[in-house]
Amino acid sequence: MASNRQLNLSCANVSDACEPVSLYTDMRFLTDPEQEQQLCEGRSLSSFVSFVLNAATEPQKLILEKIMNLSYYENEVEENKVPFLDVNDEEDGLKYTICIQKSMWLLPNATLENITAERFATFDYHQRCQPASCNIWRPGQDYEPEDSFTFRFTKTIISYIYDLTIQFRVTEIPESEMASLSEIDDIPIQKALLLERTKRDRTRQDSTKKVKSLLMFHQLDDGLLVSHITGVMNTSIPTIVASLLEHFHQTVADEVSETCVLTRQYFKQEFQ
Repeated sequence: MASNRQLNLSCANVSDACEPVSLYTDMRFLTDPEQEQQLCEGRSLSSFVSFVLNAATEPQKLILEKIMNLSYYENEVEENKVPFLDVNDEEDGLKYTICIQKSMWLLPNATLENITAERFATFDYHQRCQPASCNIWRPGQDYEPEDSFTFRFTKTIISYIYDLTIQFRVTEIPESEMASLSEIDDIPIQKALLLERTKRDRTRQDSTKKVKSLLMFHQLDDGLLVSHITGVMNTSIPTIVASLLEHFHQTVADEVSETCVLTRQYFKQEFQ
């Protein structure tokens, strides 16, 4: 069912600057009118949660059901060598640790036409818009991408201790899925891009079983509402990382704010 929710959002007072607002582990956004006001002031909203799947709440299950099995591949189990996730399966519930990161912010003077899978897969875009914790690999020099929709980066999780290298493929989500995605926050979603993890050698398995990152967009009169959700399925998280996960919400908030500033600057330079 399509959302009929009316948003009271405007980019009129939004500059490049962005102050982070952490909602801690809450996956329900815009339940308080104050949050709409914070977005209109140019702030970013974010949350982060980690849990064993069988302890998932209903809002967490809703997100996982909506995003974790979306795929560019007709059969991702066979073609991308990643498992299907059933949030109600008892065996899966004991097997997987889940991380969900969620954020929202406004992008002034941008339109849906500016949002393409081609743009969001380029080295230039990620080099200019990803936070400082990410080192973007240069295609043709640092690695050979499978196609023009693939990018790779190394992200520092804990300085000097733990880095993570990940490769994503970018796909525009079919319009037929927009109604389903609109149910996540009861916000009409008009365009969405899926970033899903792929590997150079899909026969090799590691503890990170699946990563899906979804960028969703709602057109305003003077810009876009950007909603971003990343879900990670893992069978084994390093102990030193696991011990810090409950405190990651502030790190997430800071990086969302940094990404917001960089992306606003990018779009201003490219389109204004």
